[in-house]
Amino acid sequence: MQNAKDTFYITLRNRLVTTNPARTMTLRAITRPGILVSEAEAPTPQPLLDVFALSWTTLQADLQLPAILAQMTCEIQYCTAGTQINAGLDRGRALFCIRTRHKR
Repeated sequence: MQNAKDTFYITLRNRLVTTNPARTMTLRAITRPGILVSEAEAPTPQPLLDVFALSWTTLQADLQLPAILAQMTCEIQYCTAGTQINAGLDRGRALFCIRTRHKR
């Protein structure tokens, strides 16, 4: 299952870099694309702003098939405080804490 999780993360990270190379974050003094896997990072008291945070929430297996089919659910969280120019009043337009679920 780890290979599937890694492949999913790497695919999303590469798409983000291609689509918006300016979307970066600095974490532990390293600048990298603005996406992370929550379970691979140290816990934070508050969500990181302007960063896509992936977390794996469920694992289900279908044992009725000839080969076991596993399905994981990935939750992607994104939070923003808006922009300084608008004193944060545009955070709703900047997708404040939208949660999107993808199944793989």
